[in-house]
Amino acid sequence: MKKNRYLLIISLATLLLFLITAVAMAQMRTHAGDKEISFSGYFTSSNETNWNIGVNGGYFLTDTFQVGLEFYITGTEGVDNNTDTFGIADVYVLYHFPTPKSSFWEPFVGLQAGATLGDEGQSVAGVKVGVNIYFTDNAGFAIGYEPLYLFDDEDIEHNIAMEIFFQFH
Repeated sequence: MKKNRYLLIISLATLLLFLITAVAMAQMRTHAGDKEISFSGYFTSSNETNWNIGVNGGYFLTDTFQVGLEFYITGTEGVDNNTDTFGIADVYVLYHFPTPKSSFWEPFVGLQAGATLGDEGQSVAGVKVGVNIYFTDNAGFAIGYEPLYLFDDEDIEHNIAMEIFFQFH
């Protein structure tokens, strides 16, 4: 119960950041045709403990909309101490909220859908909510909340995502 309350607070705080940003419309940092590559790590806790490492590649269709592919490997340790490792591949669409180019942060929200890879393949879908924090004009760190629904298991993984990204103009 505490975990759900904590995730709700994070989601509401992120939504507040989005609303503040929507008011501050300005020139975007990214432009149509830009590309992005990122390296990610996740830690998940629902009924079991999961870890994930991955790589993402994205393309900006417009200044604010990005599409991409994501591949990652997940390790799972269940309540019975059995360990399982499998891959996940998905596609995603993100909307980056406009922020002033001078700003070091940029909120985003989006959808993802894909499948687990391996013996027990199943469909997955979810949302992405987070913020990019820029170190330079084209590199930074992203943190977000990504609940992922596993259709066959009828379970939701609550992922806190962390990525290092590089954008190419």
